[in-house]
Amino acid sequence: MRVINSFDDLLSYLSSLKHPTFVVNDKHYQWPLDSMRRLDQYLGSPSQKLKVIHIAGTNGKGSCCNFIATALIANGFKVGTYTSPQLFDIRERIRINGELISEEDMISLAQQILITANANASIKISSYSEVFVEMAFLYFYTKNVDIAIVETGIGGKLDPTNIIETPLISVITSIGLAHTELFGESVYRITAEKCGIIKKHSPVVVGYVNDDIKQQIKQSAEKVSSSVYFSDELYPTITDTQIESNFDFDLSGYYQLRNIQTTLSTLWLLNKTYPNIFHQFNHIKTIQTLKETSKIMNFRGRWEVISNKPKIIVDVCDNAQGIELNMKQLEMMYDTQYKRLVIILGLTSSRKLSIKKYLPTNAFYIYTEAKSYIKSRELAKEIGLPGIITDSVKDAIKYYKCNSKSDDLVYIGGSIHVVSEALSCFKEIFS
Repeated sequence: MRVINSFDDLLSYLSSLKHPTFVVNDKHYQWPLDSMRRLDQYLGSPSQKLKVIHIAGTNGKGSCCNFIATALIANGFKVGTYTSPQLFDIRERIRINGELISEEDMISLAQQILITANANASIKISSYSEVFVEMAFLYFYTKNVDIAIVETGIGGKLDPTNIIETPLISVITSIGLAHTELFGESVYRITAEKCGIIKKHSPVVVGYVNDDIKQQIKQSAEKVSSSVYFSDELYPTITDTQIESNFDFDLSGYYQLRNIQTTLSTLWLLNKTYPNIFHQFNHIKTIQTLKETSKIMNFRGRWEVISNKPKIIVDVCDNAQGIELNMKQLEMMYDTQYKRLVIILGLTSSRKLSIKKYLPTNAFYIYTEAKSYIKSRELAKEIGLPGIITDSVKDAIKYYKCNSKSDDLVYIGGSIHVVSEALSCFKEIFS
């Protein structure tokens, strides 16, 4: 039996597992949830003993997890969050009140999971997502959190987190075309996957979705006797809370307005559905606290300003729905304040080239790569807009520094790996 005695042993074990494990059949995937359920049961069913808010969506999952956690912490709750992927450290995935799980706790939990799996032939661990998810359930249960906020990895219905049977609330933040290699090119199939987290008698909050799929979500909820609430109907305009006119959040991307709508709707529904648990909510205090979510949760890489002269922004979004909003905000800023727009761009795969129709033609591009299947040269060719080709994020930033101007507006993004490397090397290069 494999033994985990150190954090390096744990990293080695996790890297030996696949990410993710899919059995592809007609562009659909199957995840062994039965094995995941058995693992959880043999470990005492911690997933079923927690009060869980379960979150899925194309964009906004991480932001909503952190917004909701921030609000609950401000109102006196002990909150566990499970999110993925991480920017720098795998421990970012499992936190309590914003604090990362310790290496020692991860080692202990992983060893417990391995011992249980090896002692029961019916348990087959096939991906490191399963290990992470079960570690989170165990950790939150043993640390006696009041609420666990759990983000799905991919999809919803067949994600390892979906062994949760009765969440307090399910949340679908948004729906757009993503992971089409698994779910197909139809937004309706993707919606069906996301709706898989809707559970019997547990209400669901839905964030930004097009009107033409609202009916599909309602039908999915009706099948399991779940009530569905759309955030744009509960909060048709954010100006009701004086946010839009005074947008001083430390998560300052305008796309966060949609996530704030979803967050406020979730908090409202928690109060409405479970008044005995959530009776102490203070709305004004909650709004003020949400403005410091990045600081409180150490949540980074979402429209994060890392320099003011020149203005440099990093953002992890890499799909068309989010890039469209980001480029609109960039164009608004560029038209009013800056003389040159620079975009440092890297993508993890060619499937994400659907973003190119939203990329501004008046920008200067620096193409790069980081843990990418699509190389910078291929990316430059496919995007087709003039620019410089570099082999690493560090080289891209070095090139930009040598050619920078104080009145530039710079956007770095397209991939979480690009953002992670940019944040890691920026101070070294610009110091």
